[in-house]
Amino acid sequence: MKRILLGAIVLVGLLAPAGASAYVEHPAIGEAAAFERTQSYLAKTYPGWRTRKYGYIDCRHGRINGYIWSCAVGWIRGYNCWQGRTRIENEYAEEGVVYYSIRINARRC
Repeated sequence: MKRILLGAIVLVGLLAPAGASAYVEHPAIGEAAAFERTQSYLAKTYPGWRTRKYGYIDCRHGRINGYIWSCAVGWIRGYNCWQGRTRIENEYAEEGVVYYSIRINARRC
């Protein structure tokens, strides 16, 4: 009898909807947001990005899924050339604030 009662309690607990505080939203990211975030990340992380002769960020067709985007980047500063890809991911939204992470895989060319 105790097993049946315990099983029923566990089953009801699993079927009950979770509270609103437990829900984590993954907001969508678009091409423009991916471009802006990549540009600000490169300006903060790579000093050569600000003083470059030539540079590009190409986020066209970089959608991986609804909340992950990939952009191709490249720039020339002096005699050094850098090329690679960034990956921008919207992690979650909490109380109107969207958190995201960005990673870059850049190498000299």
